[in-house]
Amino acid sequence: MVGGPVSGTYQVIMGDRGRLVIPAELRERLSLEVGTPLV
Repeated sequence: MVGGPVSGTYQVIMGDRGRLVIPAELRERLSLEVGTPLV
């Protein structure tokens, strides 16, 4: 897994344009950048 194992629970919200809003802390822990495939 990129960024190592993840523990804890995070709330992910569907935005008004159908985009997933991922908390900044989780994005940083997983080294997610714009365009990173999530599936």
